[in-house]
Amino acid sequence: MSFRTKIISHINILLFVFMMSLASILVHLRAKEIKNTMKKDAQTFATLTAGPLCDSYENYYESGYFKFREFVLSLLSLEKELTRVAIYTVDGKRVFDSYEFEGKEIEEIEGKEKDQHHNYSRGS
Repeated sequence: MSFRTKIISHINILLFVFMMSLASILVHLRAKEIKNTMKKDAQTFATLTAGPLCDSYENYYESGYFKFREFVLSLLSLEKELTRVAIYTVDGKRVFDSYEFEGKEIEEIEGKEKDQHHNYSRGS
């Protein structure tokens, strides 16, 4: 190998390492940005819908269950990342969980709650 070939190959290796490092940094920053955006969107969504959800629960859960169900399903359809809605009392007792609509047993819900850390809730 000539001296010129060695220099070109070393420069190519350095450029490759630099570009891969830059790409990994950009991917990391973008992932962090997406995570923060999702968290902010979830908090905004929960804040804006908590009042109407609890009002709907108080007005329709016992007397007009299907109207309440329709309201909750419409909330769930507003945000594609939202898969579950729960309502808790200020004591931490769950009074409603949207998993009810899927026919899941309370034990299943209890087990999954322990594993999940992101529940949308509001005390009533």
